[in-house]
Amino acid sequence: MNKEQMIKDYFFKMGVQEYRKVKEWYVVEIEKEEKTAAQEEFLNIIKMALRVINYDYEIATIEPSDGKGGLYYRPSEEIVGDKQTWYYRTWRDKAKRFAPEYHSRLANLYELFLWYAYRIAMNYWTIEEVCDDSSEMGNYLCAKWATGMVETSCQRECGGFLDGIGNTYRLVTLEDGFCSVGGSAYDGSIVLNISYVQYGGIADDYGHRTSGILVLRR
Repeated sequence: MNKEQMIKDYFFKMGVQEYRKVKEWYVVEIEKEEKTAAQEEFLNIIKMALRVINYDYEIATIEPSDGKGGLYYRPSEEIVGDKQTWYYRTWRDKAKRFAPEYHSRLANLYELFLWYAYRIAMNYWTIEEVCDDSSEMGNYLCAKWATGMVETSCQRECGGFLDGIGNTYRLVTLEDGFCSVGGSAYDGSIVLNISYVQYGGIADDYGHRTSGILVLRR
């Protein structure tokens, strides 16, 4: 599979229509009186994201694998974050080399959470699942049909896409640094739900079980 086909199959475009859906959902959600602390935090990040993200981008929908030619996306492949241990700088550099002609790089937190919010707005998920209890959303140890190990790519549908939710910590940038989002296959999803942000990043400590989320700008 060539790079163009990989991008076509495994990157999703967040553009004007998608932003509109998120804004419509946000206006309704923010007015609800009963919110958990995790929901409040998520909505605050979405509020900022709607302010600062004023461009189209394409975000990877599955976790990447690595070969002699660099990062690639393909079903049923061993993903980075299983056997490899990559720290932030390695992810940053590998992401830039994936598709420099499309300005590839690591996603930032706002881009990732806008995509999450879009999936809530489209009724793939609920805000409770994203913020409070992600037990049934992927490959966390306590999830239904969890394998108890890091899965290969494209093993389960989650939120309208084949992806690795609950498989690895999701590494993204934030201002001049980075953070990791969610948990891994060995974590309890009620504590480390998919919107749980570890500022500075768990990857800063030991780097394993991380998956960098890539975006493209055309």
